[in-house]
Amino acid sequence: MDRRDFLKMVGGTAAALSIPKPLFSFPFKENDKRPNILWIVTEDINDDLGCYGDKYSYTPNLDKLASEGIRFTNVYDHSGVCAPTRSGIITCMYPTTMGSGDMRCSTVPPSEIKCFTEYLRAAGYYCTNNDKTDYNFKTSPDVKTETAAPISAWDDNGSKAHWRNRDKNQPFFSVFNIFTTHESQIRVPEKQFEKNIAHVVPEKLHKRNDAVLPPYYPDTPVVRNDWAKYYDLITAMDIQVKEILDQLKEDGLEEDTIVFFYGDNGRGLPRAKRWIYDSGIKMGLLVRWPEHFKPGSVNDDLVEFIDLGATVLSLAGVQIPAYFQGAPFLGEVSGKKREYIFAARDRMDERYDIIRAVRDKKFKYIRNFMPFLAYAQHIEYMDQMPTMKEMRRLNAESKLNAVQELFFNKTKPLEELYDITNDPYEINNLAGKPGYMNTLVSMRKVLNDWMLGTEDTGLIPEPILVSSMRPHILWEKTENPYISGIKNKGDYFDVELDCATEGASIVYKISNDINWKLYSKKLKIKNDSILYIQSSRLGFKMSDKISFTINKNLKATPFKQKINRDWKKDFREKDLFKNLLELKNLDFLPDKESLPKLYQALNDKSDSIRYWAVLGIHYKSSSAEEISKAKKLFNNLISDGSPVIRIASAHALCDWAEGTIAIPILINELEQPLESIRLHAAIALDSIGNKIEPYVEQIKKMLKPSTDTYDQKVLRHVVEKFTD
Repeated sequence: MDRRDFLKMVGGTAAALSIPKPLFSFPFKENDKRPNILWIVTEDINDDLGCYGDKYSYTPNLDKLASEGIRFTNVYDHSGVCAPTRSGIITCMYPTTMGSGDMRCSTVPPSEIKCFTEYLRAAGYYCTNNDKTDYNFKTSPDVKTETAAPISAWDDNGSKAHWRNRDKNQPFFSVFNIFTTHESQIRVPEKQFEKNIAHVVPEKLHKRNDAVLPPYYPDTPVVRNDWAKYYDLITAMDIQVKEILDQLKEDGLEEDTIVFFYGDNGRGLPRAKRWIYDSGIKMGLLVRWPEHFKPGSVNDDLVEFIDLGATVLSLAGVQIPAYFQGAPFLGEVSGKKREYIFAARDRMDERYDIIRAVRDKKFKYIRNFMPFLAYAQHIEYMDQMPTMKEMRRLNAESKLNAVQELFFNKTKPLEELYDITNDPYEINNLAGKPGYMNTLVSMRKVLNDWMLGTEDTGLIPEPILVSSMRPHILWEKTENPYISGIKNKGDYFDVELDCATEGASIVYKISNDINWKLYSKKLKIKNDSILYIQSSRLGFKMSDKISFTINKNLKATPFKQKINRDWKKDFREKDLFKNLLELKNLDFLPDKESLPKLYQALNDKSDSIRYWAVLGIHYKSSSAEEISKAKKLFNNLISDGSPVIRIASAHALCDWAEGTIAIPILINELEQPLESIRLHAAIALDSIGNKIEPYVEQIKKMLKPSTDTYDQKVLRHVVEKFTD
């Protein structure tokens, strides 16, 4: 299935396939007044608002906003956690396509991909972000992912960014991120929590006994307390939304501004955020545009977060790039409605897992590509939540009921299927049950086609993926921009710019300009002005900042050949995406049928294929004969040229009582310069139980108290298990 057929299948629009010719194709002529657009984004909440029928929630300001516009009831995040989610929103692309699906990674998106805000800036919009980014691509290895943003994405990005700083009459796109509802704020010290909810009147605070808990949570005071605090923070956030909307009204912009409100992913509690159940991805979305959208209307179309940016371009009358995977759901260029939404879970903080989901309006299908892993792997940050601690305690004491203890099973089913209309909490798995086989097979195929059609990178082990993006862990630097054309026009010069790095964007300042502007068309610059230029490609270091004095003596630089190292090219040419999926589909076969094919795959030239072959043999070999056969091969593979294959083989040998040989191999891999290799080794050591005890003192010496990398988090957990 090619990309065009795939987009038709999932409900992609014609606009996602071809670019409209006029720049302002709808509904504006070039000189028409265009709407302002405001996004108010909060963190870690589902559609837990009064306007969605939640009687426990108190959100009068958001309820009012809903009454003035459209309330969307079928909106879904594609990732369930902030960084991959925001990576997809800002680019209108699935993170799985770009290699940005792992939490707080630093990807190198393919060269054609840009932040969608660049297209708005090129069309004359003033674009601001206040102030979280978390896009999973950085401008250097030293900056934080949470605040990193390419210089070309925003006119202003930071805690003071505001539409009020734009030029007079300039249309704006402004984003305000509200941190109040973030999961961390549920568990802050009481003084800080009281500060967070200081503006909520006491009688509107949520009573613990009134809470209606999902059935997968134990009903205890600890859980009820977290649940009530979560809702208290939503009420506090609701007040902050009003403050932003009041500023809009004060400026006389209410009638001319399209307002969006949504949360970035599901609620920050167990089995919600980080998961692709509806509790992690089903979101609220409110959109208001006075005199254009019917007040109090409800829309149940399937919408995915990668559609948000395309919709903004549609409403602003800006052309939609052909490469976008997101499609507009509002505006005249919106087209065929989605039949499905898709979601993915990859590495969450320090723990690997690979889960994919497809959902229509009735059913959700989930594929667990690592069913041998538990749902509730230890994640240091997640495990600080009192509810998570309570659930772990009760599970250890065998005090959870059958629904609640499922989350702590040591393995997962290969497939999950839920009838969402009758089972909104997704607790009754229908996979394999009579009467649902046709639905199961159909949705399995839809997911399979989506993974192939979007070139899903999730099955490529992170160390291999990272090494393909940045060989030898070296960050590429964007080539310096240059003046490719200059013409003397008398009072001014026409100046054209270019950069040899394929996909790079160029920003510029002229003389005393304060902010960088995005280069998108020929510049008109007065004689003797100073031109400052800089270029940046997503995932690359920025170029040097170059300056020129514009005068008649300045000559253009001859055209430079474009440079583009396409890290996906080799995978594509070798059919790796298809081959990996076919290999993993052996999971559907009985072990006796799949094992011979897995042994055959050990001879493949691809390290990714061989990695999954090792894992398959490890977890499918159950008899003494099968284990003995695997041991002989794996004793050779612990000297393989690929670190992930050495680690996976050593892990299997540890499970098969060969720790004396294998554990030193794993410890040695902790010295690797690439963090993801160290993480694979640390996870293997954490997984082998008491066999690691003789080596704990050696591992303690490898702890770095001032370092908070993911491998160090796992090593701390390894050591803590043996600390009195």
